[in-house]
Amino acid sequence: MDSSTLIFVSALFVLFIFLKWFISSEDEENQSISNASASTTNGTTTLPHQQLQQQQQPRLRRDVTTDMIEVVQSLAPHLHVEQIKYDLQKTGSVQITVDRILAGDSLPFPPNYRPPPVTTNSNPVPNNIKAENLMKKYGVDEFASTGLEKPENKWLDSADKREKNLLDKKKEMILKARKRLESQMRGDADLSHVVNK
Repeated sequence: MDSSTLIFVSALFVLFIFLKWFISSEDEENQSISNASASTTNGTTTLPHQQLQQQQQPRLRRDVTTDMIEVVQSLAPHLHVEQIKYDLQKTGSVQITVDRILAGDSLPFPPNYRPPPVTTNSNPVPNNIKAENLMKKYGVDEFASTGLEKPENKWLDSADKREKNLLDKKKEMILKARKRLESQMRGDADLSHVVNK
């Protein structure tokens, strides 16, 4: 080997040993400081592993904002606000709460909290949504439509022609969808009686 290569490798080796010694001496100092501070707290002795557990456990009460609750509620609308608020107070983190929900854990209600009873309304709310018959809405006659000319797939000059072309395309799509549904229903034994009426 070349002498400069040998010097470079030996310098790297010495640097590695120096850094390892320097890093390990800092860890020993930090550990001795934490052991000294853990020795007495209010006249009781706390072991280092107990102190580590206390550091990892979050405070029981944290400030929970309505934004935090709204974020969690947007991901889990089935949960009650009090459940979300209680868990956010315990964890202090939206991410941890969301991870618990996604993992399938249930969020408990706060102690001494009674969820309001679920009231069932015997009077059903009238539904304003009515089924539409597209055949009637667009004036499609399925028997007269067999002679329909296929709509053009190009840009037409006047707005009236474009509007008529668009209407023809809608009619064609409705008829194709209806025929496709009828063929599927004929293939299904449970629904074939509906088509054959």
